[in-house]
Amino acid sequence: MKTVLSLATERAGWGRSRPRGEGQGFAITHTNNAYVAIVADVTVSRAGALAITRLTAAVDCGTIINLSSAEAQVQGAMLDGISAAWFQKILIERGAAGQTNFDEYPMLRMNQSPPVVEVSSSSRSLRRPDWASRDFPRPRRRSATRSLRRRANAFAPCQLRTWI
Repeated sequence: MKTVLSLATERAGWGRSRPRGEGQGFAITHTNNAYVAIVADVTVSRAGALAITRLTAAVDCGTIINLSSAEAQVQGAMLDGISAAWFQKILIERGAAGQTNFDEYPMLRMNQSPPVVEVSSSSRSLRRPDWASRDFPRPRRRSATRSLRRRANAFAPCQLRTWI
């Protein structure tokens, strides 16, 4: 956790002086065996409008197989988090959700997203992912379907679908 926090704050320029109306905040989490730290650079206009000008994330999820896919996943998660914080709400009306379609549950639009969304992966960690030390059983030759299914299950952690 310390490693990703120091990497994110270092990349975001944490601690340097900022003009009035500008600031930074951070969030850290450990989820699905991944450590994530995010720093948000924000500005507040004289009228009180909040804007996020930059998001910087550092992630340690062990060995990354597909870097561009992992970066895209983290970027999407950050933008989805902004959507949830700024726009999305569900009101219960007469025992049911009042919002019944996506037009009533807005998502962050491209023109509303921060101009800079940077993702860094931590290579400083000495930990190994859980699945790297397992000895996977070799598939038997009983049937092609069973063999393929076992192979797919054995290497499922490499697909990086659920680490955030």
